[in-house]
Amino acid sequence: MSDIDPNARREVNNAIINSGSTVVGNMMKNADSSIEKRRKNKEEREKREAEEKADKEKADAAVEVGIDYLVNFLLRQNRNLRPTLKEKVEVRSEILANHCNSTHFGGCERCGPRPPRASLDQLTHSPKSYSPKCSTSTIEAFSDVMDTNALIDLVHEVQGQLWVDKMNETHRTGRLCQWVSTFHPDKLPCQLDGTFHHGAFNAGIKMVFSDSTAWMVRFPRVGMVCDDYTDEKVAKEVTALSLIYNETKVPVPRVQAWGPAASNLLGLGPFIMMDFINGISVSDLLKDPNAERPTRLMREDISDSDIEVIYRQLANFLLQLFKLDFDRIGSLPSPTAEAQSPTPTRPLTFKAHSILQNGGVDTFGDRGQGFATATEYFQYVVGQDWEQLVYQPNSVVGLYEAKNKYVAFKVLKALIPDLVNTKYDRCKFKLICDDLGLANLIVRSREDLTVVGVVDLEWSYIGPAQLFGSAPWWLLQDRPINSAWDYKGDEPPKIAARYFKCLEIFIRILEEEEAKMPGHKERELSSLVKWSQASGAMWLHMLLSSGFNDHRSFPFTQLRRHLGATEWAKREKEFDNAEELEAFAARKVSELDEYDEALEKREEEKALVDSGKMTKEEFIANALIEPGCPPCSSSFVVSNEMRNDEGFRLPQLMKHCWPLKAMQGLEPPSELDSFLSYKMDQLQR
Repeated sequence: MSDIDPNARREVNNAIINSGSTVVGNMMKNADSSIEKRRKNKEEREKREAEEKADKEKADAAVEVGIDYLVNFLLRQNRNLRPTLKEKVEVRSEILANHCNSTHFGGCERCGPRPPRASLDQLTHSPKSYSPKCSTSTIEAFSDVMDTNALIDLVHEVQGQLWVDKMNETHRTGRLCQWVSTFHPDKLPCQLDGTFHHGAFNAGIKMVFSDSTAWMVRFPRVGMVCDDYTDEKVAKEVTALSLIYNETKVPVPRVQAWGPAASNLLGLGPFIMMDFINGISVSDLLKDPNAERPTRLMREDISDSDIEVIYRQLANFLLQLFKLDFDRIGSLPSPTAEAQSPTPTRPLTFKAHSILQNGGVDTFGDRGQGFATATEYFQYVVGQDWEQLVYQPNSVVGLYEAKNKYVAFKVLKALIPDLVNTKYDRCKFKLICDDLGLANLIVRSREDLTVVGVVDLEWSYIGPAQLFGSAPWWLLQDRPINSAWDYKGDEPPKIAARYFKCLEIFIRILEEEEAKMPGHKERELSSLVKWSQASGAMWLHMLLSSGFNDHRSFPFTQLRRHLGATEWAKREKEFDNAEELEAFAARKVSELDEYDEALEKREEEKALVDSGKMTKEEFIANALIEPGCPPCSSSFVVSNEMRNDEGFRLPQLMKHCWPLKAMQGLEPPSELDSFLSYKMDQLQR
């Protein structure tokens, strides 16, 4: 691409970098920052595992002291003042047999039943009383509780840069504006107005026509959205926008044109063209510009009155959407009758996509199989967390975390039947948008908080009513799975008090709006929200809506506390198989070592790209033929459909291997088929 005008390249690159997105800006910078981030992440995970180990050893030591004290105490109660060694061993064995293993003895969150009440009271008031605490509640979490797969991230970063170069070229040559004009009813000329607009998954440009009408032209960002699912992502959003536009008064933009990647003559991927909405993003309005690190968390100086104005409007929109009923769980239909393939039953969700795109694990399963109940669907979604834990090579930081996560995710799935609202298990399915929250709102101005637009409705599908009617995760704009919400030991995060205060405000406002709106006499939505809080299902719902979950996260900890130590320990004990845990943890640590070695090699190659000694195309081509290369843009992907008898992962050959190479302008290697056959045979052996 040496023929690109440097001034044009600089113009578009600066437009993207200056448009407010840290993510896209970083994509255009030197890769030193991403390498530094991964170095820090590695240090943090080593520190976290060391603290988990130290905490366990400390707890074990305290337990030993406590058990010895309890043995002597019980023997004294039986007036055995000079017990023999054999008698001590027998009492000790009985204690351990009636409770959990010594690692978690003492009635903490990971323990079984406590010792007899008199013994416990004596222990807690004795001069040498102890209070062993589990790693689940005492370890300070770090910024990335489960890392993304950096082997994949590096490739996506370079793919994104190549896509920006391509966008740059179409702008320089004038083809971008010419192409957009072909979709205008009168074929009016247009021009780019302002800078690029974008979020985590899309890049958009404002195009103004000669009659002063304005459209937002938006593309899924290459490197952020899985290549295999960009068409589907766009199509489902078009369906959601059209449905809401026609059936409600929610101010979504009107779609003017859209198309799959094959119809885009510029080669920039699928697209949506919609009415441009003038205003200010609520996300920009609420976030703290002076925060030490980028965060979506609502700043603390926002007044309650302003919060109520925004909540009230969003509550009204949710009540309108809640009136839309569907008879099945699954994907939205295609927006065109000429769909080339039947609509998949299993939906394209934010969670499944992020696990695939950023973790490298395909958790969709057979998308043709549907779900008759909310219970079945919830079990399927929690199963995605389990598959990510098992098959992502860097899903744990070490032995101790591997064991804790193994048990925690097993318990989570076992809890689902207890957290399903039976009234809505088989009926009244709703339109779900996984990412709908305050950041989707556009208000008229900083002074006028009237919502004039609701945008970015990707990841929309039909799901259980209780998932729609849950205590919202977005009340403070940030997802509660993020590190700002983590417990510090037994101390809840300060942000928790803000969240529960805002939840009270939202429920009150929802009830007020519900009372005013026709068709809501039964107060179903507010009742569901309150039920989710009272039952603890709200914490399950938060875990269901996001990938990269961790057993120390705020929702996980809240769910554990809601159930209570005894009940949680009872569930945990069912899966506390020492032999299985040791085998699983050993395998995960081995995979992590292999991952670190592969990552070091790939970072060295990325450094060659940054120094100009290797082209971006060469870097991607090399990555495509290496184990661990990214799904949706490579020849291999970890799939739950191809495993050997021992349950170990086997890479699956992907049908889109060659199309991506062709897109990059590479000649088809004559030995491609033999190479893939060789690699598959090697892996099978």
